This record gives sequence, structure tokens and C-alpha cells, in this order.
Amino acid sequence: MNYNLQRQLDVGRNMMKKVVDKGRVKREFMVGYLMFKKLQSYRQTTVGFRRNIKPNPQYFGPYKVIQKIRVVAYKLL
Repeated sequence: MNYNLQRQLDVGRNMMKKVVDKGRVKREFMVGYLMFKKLQSYRQTTVGFRRNIKPNPQYFGPYKVIQKIRVVAYKLL
């Protein structure tokens, strides 16, 4: 019975992964690229101060990529 339960959990996990992976896009940035950073505007008040908080933009930048640290981690200037 334990084997059957594990198999059902694996099937469910694989189905959920397949659905999530449909919307994923693999992105890589090279050193020197200019990119916009998506921040949560209600938390990031130090990046750009505005009089009206409500219509804050979702993206800030452009920032220059100065170093690639890992596959999804970059150092920005």
C-alpha cells in the first residue's frame, strides 16, 4: 500500500510540474546588457520615491549587468 501511495504522489507532482513548466521561460543575460528589475512597489520605497504610491511602476531601471554570479543570479549596477 505504501508503494501505491508514493506512486500516486509522484504522478500528481509530475502533473503539477508539467502545468507550471508551460509558462516558464529560460532567460539568460550577458555582462553589459541593460535590463529592468521587477520589484514589489509597496515594499521598495527606497528605489524610487513618488508622491503617489498607488500608480507606481512594476519595473525599475534600466540596470547594467556587471557580473553573472550563478544561473539566475546577477550583479547589477
